[in-house]
Amino acid sequence: MFLSETLTGEQPTISGILAPKLGKRSVLQFRNPNLQPVLRTTSMKGLIRHAAEFLIEKVAENILPQQASQEETQEGVAVCSYLSISGQPHVPRCILPASNLDPRVKEKMERLKWILKEENKIIYKNYPCLSCSIFGTTGLKSLVSISFVKENQPQIQTSESPVITSITSFYFTHQFIRGGSPLYVDAIKPGPLYNFLLRITIKRPKTPHLHVKSDFDPITVATSVIYLSTLVINSGLFRLGRFKSRGLGWIQLIPKNTDTLKEILKATSNNLIEAAKKVLEEELKSRLLT
Repeated sequence: MFLSETLTGEQPTISGILAPKLGKRSVLQFRNPNLQPVLRTTSMKGLIRHAAEFLIEKVAENILPQQASQEETQEGVAVCSYLSISGQPHVPRCILPASNLDPRVKEKMERLKWILKEENKIIYKNYPCLSCSIFGTTGLKSLVSISFVKENQPQIQTSESPVITSITSFYFTHQFIRGGSPLYVDAIKPGPLYNFLLRITIKRPKTPHLHVKSDFDPITVATSVIYLSTLVINSGLFRLGRFKSRGLGWIQLIPKNTDTLKEILKATSNNLIEAAKKVLEEELKSRLLT
């Protein structure tokens, strides 16, 4: 199943690494072997996953309002990377086989009733968590892959990062940088991603029971989560690249067409959001309500 999205930058986007430049710190775009600046598919997947984790956690809190208000459940109602483990913030913690779990993580999952013990049997209610079930974790392949395709060649997809041809350079002055040194920056100019489309591929798993707990198909659940996550990204709440706190990196992900979404979610253009939200809520209820 393919979801094609047009990618547009609403503001300059800095997706790169810190590097020395004339004795001063700078941020350079990631570059290919020909030293051309590129936008990496891994950056896009990471952005969508972070937005999805936030979305899943917030929807789960609404499903479990009483539990979410208690101190013991404020550290990850539904997403494992939100479980607070000292010195390891926002790191996926699900791992297969589950016997290799960090004891601190396992104890919290049992307390939250993600993992239940009934006599000599262990029931994995919310394990792996929905984020890891869709985007992958140690021992479990991701259902999602991302590639860029040229708009006039939709039949050709590649995992290679597209070359960015519209680059602007500027620098932050000492007022923004601790230590007083200016930070020179190469950034992607706002605007369309130069006739490239972002293609999200959702694969049908061989072991669906490891990915979903409800009666929905894994593709339906993953599509719902990704579609709703793009809306969170479009709002500007989650941004791409560095210096997001400075207001940079706001992008828009707009479906090229919604026919595939409507078919999978059995929805119309007027109720796509409601249909996707219903799928997500039912999946989380199957995982979290005992």
